[in-house]
Amino acid sequence: MLLSKLTENEVAYYFDPVCPWTWKTSRWLVEAGRVLNFEIRWRPFSLTILNKGNVPTEYEEALIVSTKALRVITQMTVAEHNSDVFAFYTALGNAWFENGDDISVKVVEQILRDLKLQHYLDACEQEALDSQLAQIHNYAHQLGGEDTGSPILELRNGIGVYGPIFSEIPIDEEAGILFNSVRTLALDLRFSELKRHR
Repeated sequence: MLLSKLTENEVAYYFDPVCPWTWKTSRWLVEAGRVLNFEIRWRPFSLTILNKGNVPTEYEEALIVSTKALRVITQMTVAEHNSDVFAFYTALGNAWFENGDDISVKVVEQILRDLKLQHYLDACEQEALDSQLAQIHNYAHQLGGEDTGSPILELRNGIGVYGPIFSEIPIDEEAGILFNSVRTLALDLRFSELKRHR
């Protein structure tokens, strides 16, 4: 495995940066981490790999951009530059989902420059990173299981769940309460699924 083990005070979040639902969940997790004082390991998950080439036409361009961003995230993750992943993903999410910027390689590259992370620019085109991305993705997908996608939340080494998905971002104490509820369910290996329509 390419990744270091989680400590008692860490969770891992596997995400595709192009997914708006995943973005909302990530902001909840940041809030929960602040309230409950735990650390988050940010790790890549690929909707392109998940869909095995069967990507609907309307999402093709966005997923091409996402794959390039995920190569950057993979390089950061393997190098254990977790703070760089967090800064990059936060800037991407704010640009794409809060400011309404185009989901484009141009935005990816500009963010790297703005964050003084331009040494990662070459990673966008490094297809050699795809095998490492796939390895991390496959590990995360096994945690969630079939018929799951982005995000995957790993609560303890080898124990994780898909989601949760929020329509609005819980904040402050509520974020911590909801995290503890998710963790309680996820760590009970009798628990399988909890879902309702959006």
